[in-house]
Amino acid sequence: GREPERRPERRQEQMFPFAALFGLSLVLPRRVQIIPRARVVASAANDTLTVGDALAGSLRRNIADLPEHEHLARAERTLDAMLVSGSAELDALQREFDRDLAQTSDSLDQELTSGLQRVAATYNETFDYAAAELDSVFASTRDGVSSYRFHSQHAATAAATRLASVRLAQHLRLTTQLSL
Repeated sequence: GREPERRPERRQEQMFPFAALFGLSLVLPRRVQIIPRARVVASAANDTLTVGDALAGSLRRNIADLPEHEHLARAERTLDAMLVSGSAELDALQREFDRDLAQTSDSLDQELTSGLQRVAATYNETFDYAAAELDSVFASTRDGVSSYRFHSQHAATAAATRLASVRLAQHLRLTTQLSL
């Protein structure tokens, strides 16, 4: 039994599961080959070797000597750290945008409230002015209607009084004639 060859995409998903979450596809050769760097430690500009130069050279040699799975794990840790760092930056930006949005919202609320108050005051002034104008235009008509009502009621009262006096006079005449 020969083991079936894994698809490269599936291999990448197993090695870099976080990359699959973001739809990233890492291009990896079939087999990662590490080409060791020269084992010569670079010297400083004045041809003297410092402890830092020796340590840097030793680190490069040790990294080059790591097995393939260690290189992949190292690359994964680096990408994870980059992802965490990017996520922290995005969180900071989101907090800043949320704060700016809240400030903008408060500012707009205040401006809208004051604008609505100004509009309401303008409408009230316009209505008050229109009511005063209509009152002055219809004042003579209102006075005429009141005067007409007064005269009509006065005329009706006078007519009723005359009618009552005529009836009283007739009643008195009849009473006087009957008593005679």
